Amino acid sequence: MKSSFYPIRFGTLGIFALVFSWISCTPKIAPSQDTPPAQVIEAHTWRMIPGTQSTPVTRQAQIILLWQHSLPATDFAFLDQGQWLAVDPYSARRKEPSTAPSSRPSASGRDRYLLQPNQGAITAGDTLGLRIDYSRPQAPVTKGPASGRYLYYKIGTQPWSSMPIDSLTAVRDIVLP
Repeated sequence: MKSSFYPIRFGTLGIFALVFSWISCTPKIAPSQDTPPAQVIEAHTWRMIPGTQSTPVTRQAQIILLWQHSLPATDFAFLDQGQWLAVDPYSARRKEPSTAPSSRPSASGRDRYLLQPNQGAITAGDTLGLRIDYSRPQAPVTKGPASGRYLYYKIGTQPWSSMPIDSLTAVRDIVLP
């Protein structure tokens, strides 16, 4: 009875060892496509009210995000309630607080300002400012949902991907002289 016990025991262990070694050698699954490549820091929309009545009122938006993907983004588009809009990427920097004793926080609600248009490749850790002008429509880049707000981005030669922008809030309108 002992002679038949050991081959079964070692045979079973051998099969387990073979299965577990195969599992550990399989390629690891990449992170899910559901994880966004960027973290939205702030997202605001406002109206530009001109000083003359002959000029129409325009609506604009600014989305500040921290790019977290290891590959650079090459292009952006914005889909707002079924309307495709052009996006201009900029470098974003935090506003320095005023040192004056009577200074108040910004009434506009925007904590960052945009610098020159971003000319270089966007890399992980970059803070981007995306400027959206609602008077500049864009041709659809892909088929998107009819409702909601989505930022579409293109990474290299990959197809367009999207991430929802749920935190777009209205701030004080800008009245021009």
